[in-house]
Amino acid sequence: MPIHPSLALRPITQEQFARLDYQVMRHAFDSQNELGRLCDEVIYQNDLAARLTAAGLGPIRRRFPSRSRTAASPRRIVWI
Repeated sequence: MPIHPSLALRPITQEQFARLDYQVMRHAFDSQNELGRLCDEVIYQNDLAARLTAAGLGPIRRRFPSRSRTAASPRRIVWI
């Protein structure tokens, strides 16, 4: 299913993606470990956004609309 983001994304190499993924996931796990497992999702989102911004990985866009097109739903909007 092709996804068409509403903002321009610059292509990155597999190596760049791996480094970025490692950094983001490290902060996500740190957030989960510090806050615990029973917080509301918005609390995790805010904490992770603050951590990523402090690490120089911002600015952070938490959600943005994208369009996916399938035969069953040609104009569906999904939030990523």
